[in-house]
Amino acid sequence: WSSDVCSSDLNLKFAFVGIVGFRKGVDLLLKVWEDFIAVNPGCELHFFGEVLDEIMPDSFKQPSVFIHGKVPKEELIEYLKDTDVFVFPTTFEGSSYALYQAMAMQLPIITTINSGTVIENGVSGIIIKPGDPTALLDAMQDLKDHPDLRKRLAQQAFKLSKEFTWENYGKNLGRILKDRVPAVSA
Repeated sequence: WSSDVCSSDLNLKFAFVGIVGFRKGVDLLLKVWEDFIAVNPGCELHFFGEVLDEIMPDSFKQPSVFIHGKVPKEELIEYLKDTDVFVFPTTFEGSSYALYQAMAMQLPIITTINSGTVIENGVSGIIIKPGDPTALLDAMQDLKDHPDLRKRLAQQAFKLSKEFTWENYGKNLGRILKDRVPAVSA
């Protein structure tokens, strides 16, 4: 995905990655999608991940909704290269790995504060209140209507993602251990 290119300013592709269930806000996303797609025909919503039994199969009846299931990492990366917006309206997380992946792929992100995210609202993504359909719909519409906002958020998210690599994690952990446990550094 290039920050200068998207599917089309008219027909965006939204993606969700993770366990497809209530805790991840999928029921809210599907409900909001009905309203969003009524105003924005041609857009698509793609789900990647295991679908839990709690989500009824008829929930995915909208022709603009695509269920890919769990796919290999390489395949997921290829799909995400053709995605315009990453949406993750979770109700509870520790710190979602999927968000770091989306940041690294230069995708603008809509999520909740409950995702454990490091993004800053309005700077490197859009953070909405968990369970708020109006906020989710407004965020999706804002990103659809403003390609410049999508590009800016994606660029800032990518820049921020560079601070959260496994290499940096190891360095920071080593520094903490050295400061807290002097015998480790001896």
